[in-house]
Amino acid sequence: MPADLLVFMRSGIGAAISHGFILSLVVMAAGTLVALTVGSARPQKKPETNDEQQAVSHPA
Repeated sequence: MPADLLVFMRSGIGAAISHGFILSLVVMAAGTLVALTVGSARPQKKPETNDEQQAVSHPA
């Protein structure tokens, strides 16, 4: 292989690896933010009261 091609490929591959690493860090940070915000938005189970149970039951 010509020396110019090797130099070009070496710099191109190095830049691609660097960009991929930076992109993975950005995706990891975004995933962490989403996990923290969605974790607090989970639906809470409401305690049932006797009034709600009587309103739902109907005599047949």
